[in-house]
Amino acid sequence: MDTREITITLPEVQVAQLNALVEAGRAKSVSEYLRKVVHKELGNQALWQETPGKESLEQILEDSACPLTAEEIALADEMLAKLVE
Repeated sequence: MDTREITITLPEVQVAQLNALVEAGRAKSVSEYLRKVVHKELGNQALWQETPGKESLEQILEDSACPLTAEEIALADEMLAKLVE
């Protein structure tokens, strides 16, 4: 696999968390961990693009066999917003 070194800027707390994962043996290295996260996210984005006519998670859930309540959707939105901060 061809690779290329890039530079990213992260909050200090995230850098510390990444280093703690490596020190605890839960990740081989920061680069390896981030490579896996990026790979997973790119896969998720590709899957989302393959869902024609579905413009939102809410629409997908409405069409599923087990739709979420408005309260559950609000909680999920709140949790996702914290991840994006």
